[in-house]
Amino acid sequence: MDPNAKRGKAAEGLFLKMVDSDDPKSVLAREPDLAVRSEAERLWRHHIDAEDGGFLSASLQGYEPSEIEYQFQARAPLNGPLLIASF
Repeated sequence: MDPNAKRGKAAEGLFLKMVDSDDPKSVLAREPDLAVRSEAERLWRHHIDAEDGGFLSASLQGYEPSEIEYQFQARAPLNGPLLIASF
């Protein structure tokens, strides 16, 4: 595995531990790899900003799952080169 990809996975794991922890700063401080710690901290700051701004708690107004289900069909082309693989 590419070292950058390995660090990215480690940073993501550390970030998720921070989210689940009552003391995320101590979780972060225990990470010995500076690159992993730095990336996890960056993710954490974005998470806190999204939480403080209400983005993570905002509901989708007017969203009805049944409406969405009928708009997309598996293997249907979208605008451009995108394709829905499954639904």
